[in-house]
Order: sequence, then C-alpha cells, then structure tokens
Amino acid sequence: MAMEELTTSAGSQPIIPIGEVPCVWMAAGVLTFRLCDRDLECGDCPLDRAIRNEPQPETTTRSSEGPAAGFHVPDKAQCD
Repeated sequence: MAMEELTTSAGSQPIIPIGEVPCVWMAAGVLTFRLCDRDLECGDCPLDRAIRNEPQPETTTRSSEGPAAGFHVPDKAQCD
C-alpha cells in the first residue's frame, strides 16, 4: 500500500492527520486504522507483541494505589 493511499481518500481528505505516523501493521494491511504512538519503536509496543504472539514483559514495579491495590485472585484449586 502506497503512502499516498494512506494519506488521502477518494475526496482528497486526509486520513492520517498531518504529523502523525501510521502503525507498521496498518501500513502492512493487517489493521484498518492505527496511529503509532511509539515513534516506530515496535520492540516496546504491546500491540506489536500481541500481534506477533510474543509474551508481554513482566512489570517489576506495581503501584499500591488504585482500585486493584491489594486484590488477590485465588488459585483455581481454591475455588473448587
């Protein structure tokens, strides 16, 4: 897909806002519409990892604030 096809429609209206970058998966035709918010640093992108079916990196810090603070999900064996 040519960049011209991404930036204009049949009525010559911009599809991609000026200054924005389409996601590589949109440019490849995998996604209908997605703007890149990571400056094409796909290695850090959770969407890229999900599409490639790669595991998400584990977070090492967890905020103690918020609605899920202190929430414990029991093991399945404990639910039976």
